[in-house]
This record gives sequence, structure tokens and C-alpha cells, in this order.
Amino acid sequence: MNALIFGKRRQGKSTLALRLALIHHHTVVIFDPNNQYELGAGVPMYSSIPQFEAWLQDEEIDHGLIVYRPDVRSIETEFEDVVDLLWEKGHYALVVDESTYVQGFNRIHPSLERLVRQAPRDGARNAEGAVIDVSVIQTLHRPADAHSLCRALASDMFYFQVSLPRDLQAVEDQWGEEVAEELTDLPRWVTLHAWQSLDGKECYSIWTDPSVWKLDINAGRGASTS
Repeated sequence: MNALIFGKRRQGKSTLALRLALIHHHTVVIFDPNNQYELGAGVPMYSSIPQFEAWLQDEEIDHGLIVYRPDVRSIETEFEDVVDLLWEKGHYALVVDESTYVQGFNRIHPSLERLVRQAPRDGARNAEGAVIDVSVIQTLHRPADAHSLCRALASDMFYFQVSLPRDLQAVEDQWGEEVAEELTDLPRWVTLHAWQSLDGKECYSIWTDPSVWKLDINAGRGASTS
């Protein structure tokens, strides 16, 4: 899966990102520059590359869910380091929360470009011959802020309510007027899933039941899902 999730704050995009990642992979790495994920004591949280590297290399532990929080002064550098360390591991999902830190309408971090050009890498093999299966799931506030490469190569896009004209135009340009019109009236916690079938047909469906995908990503804060 190579997915983009768009939505305002408190609509559910970070929650949906985690659910999608867990559906597809056991190992899930969350790159969390805005401290959105407080998953509790059972989920490791690191803020230094040596810690993260040690976790990846420890063969005695279960490599399940982990949160990585970069220093706000070195987000782009640490993102590159995380991607480099993960590159040959395979069988993981990388959730890039608030990915406008590493992309914009007219810029894209080289490591993110590398990821989206390769993901999903199902069937590919690493240097040791092991099959690699990688998903990249990004969250952003606005469709207009996504780099054209990310939009072009995404396998799936999810939209919560969209209202700004420039954002609606970006959606219409990619998916058509019907999809753009659907987004203006979506209630909270309802998302529109858009994708292109293998034969090139543009498809969409509206997920009206948030109980299917909602998770508590603030268990460590003792707060409700966001």
C-alpha cells in the first residue's frame, strides 16, 4: 500500500493511518514529528537514531509497533536516517504523520521520493534474497500540499471533509467533479476512499462506519481517540 490520507485536525487521519498499517503489516514504524501517538507503555517510543537502530538489530525482540519522534530541529535528517535503516529490512509499514515536514506542492525529500517510487515493494527481494513487502502511509492536512509525485504514485487516497477551493480543485483535477462534491459535506469520522483499479478505472467508496477503523492512539495520555 502506498497511501495518502488528508484531513483537518481531529477528523481521524492519524488513527486511520495506524489501522491501515496494522491491517497490512506486523512491523509498523510511526514517524511522529508532532507527537500525535501516545500508545502506552507496551509500545516503544524512541527519539534518537542509535536507539532505533538498536531496536531494529535486536533479534531477541518482537518487531511490532514502534513510534519514532524526531527532534524538531532535525526532522528531515532523522527521516533520512530512519528510511536508510529500514530500507533493507522488508515486511513493514512506515506511517509518516504530518508528512508536509518532508514534502510540499513543489518539493519532496529525496528519501520520501525513494520510498514512494518503490512502495509497495511486494515481491521485490533485498540483498539477502528475502522478499520485501513495504507500505508507506502518509497523513497531510490539505490535498493541495501533496507533491505531484506522491499523488501520482499513490495506490490509495483517503479524504476527510475538504472545504477550501484550492484543495477541492486538486481533488477534482485527479478524481473528477463528483468526488470533489462528495467531500464538502462529509461528517466527522467519515472518509472517502479513492483508488484506481488495475485496468485504469477510477473508483471511490465512502466509509460511513468509523467503528471499523477507529483506534485509541492516545492510550498513554488517558485521552480519547483523535
